[in-house]
Amino acid sequence: IAAQIASLTASVKSYQDSMDRAMNRTQPWEELSTVGSSSQMSTAFNRISQMAQAYRTKGCELEGNAALLKDTKDALKLMLENRYNAQIEKYYDNWWDWEIGCTRPLMNAVLLLYSELDQETIAKAVAAIDRFVPDPTKCYQQKNVATGANLVWVCQAVALRGIAGKDAGRIEAAKNALTPVFAYVTQEDGYYEDGSFIQHSYFAYTGGYGASLLSELSKLMYLLGGSAWEVTDP
Repeated sequence: IAAQIASLTASVKSYQDSMDRAMNRTQPWEELSTVGSSSQMSTAFNRISQMAQAYRTKGCELEGNAALLKDTKDALKLMLENRYNAQIEKYYDNWWDWEIGCTRPLMNAVLLLYSELDQETIAKAVAAIDRFVPDPTKCYQQKNVATGANLVWVCQAVALRGIAGKDAGRIEAAKNALTPVFAYVTQEDGYYEDGSFIQHSYFAYTGGYGASLLSELSKLMYLLGGSAWEVTDP
């Protein structure tokens, strides 16, 4: 645990050191400011999520650090104002970043800092999730049925959004959308009875998407466990 906290601390300090602090800045980090690169958005939100985590982690030297809190809130607001919000009409680059790569770290940061954020920032984050993941059963701009690890990731985002927005319906929708993940499949995406796993129709992804599915599903089931939205699928 100490090693994990030390690694988190070092990473977060490097993020703070490299932040763009110009008065007229529109992005938290200059090296992640390329409009047209969706992966840079995901990277920025992952940094913000780690910063929020360091601020809240017991035993971390940055726990409760006022400067870190300000930097994290500033970075979050810049991203929501200029890169990722409900007013954006068209995706660019990779759909995965818009619906999965950005959504989960965004909501993690919002929930970790919930008591420190103003309601406008929370509302903007919630609205962004509603814009890009309105239905947790679908992905790729709502054109495809979400399957496998993609489904679990989308459900995570919607469940966290439901908690942040105090919307029981959204949490329920995320929980219900998980049902297909638990059944064995005989074709295309999912787990097979022999333990193998397929994603993207025919790729053997047991150690990739398959491992991610198990890891992220366990987190979501733990989060909802003991609540009115506990996962009860057989």
